[in-house]
Amino acid sequence: MFELGLYATIAPWVMLIVSKVWQYPAVLEEIIKMLILRAPLGGQGELRVGWVRGLVVGLAFGLSEAVLYTIPVWSSGDWSVMVARLAMTVPMHMIGGIVIGVAVERRIAIVGLVVAMLMHGLFNSLI
Repeated sequence: MFELGLYATIAPWVMLIVSKVWQYPAVLEEIIKMLILRAPLGGQGELRVGWVRGLVVGLAFGLSEAVLYTIPVWSSGDWSVMVARLAMTVPMHMIGGIVIGVAVERRIAIVGLVVAMLMHGLFNSLI
């Protein structure tokens, strides 16, 4: 399970480079989460339940992304932006990860991916 969190933590930093070319973050982020969740990571004795794996990936991804996008805010001293990002985007990424994790476990990964993309896109348009 450690590997899932590690890859999900690194993913937003790598995605920052790709996002300069690709302008649809909801699509790209959810595809990356699905690829991480579909990877055969983790030992034999570890819990392999889809929603737990999705929760771990979503939490790690969301926290890493929140830190990445609020680094410029730290210098200004406005911590309210960081708190707002943590309070809204981290749970959204966790829910998206759970949706994809359950779908991958049930072998309907594409359905979970589409639902997570739509949810993420709606979130981005409302925020």
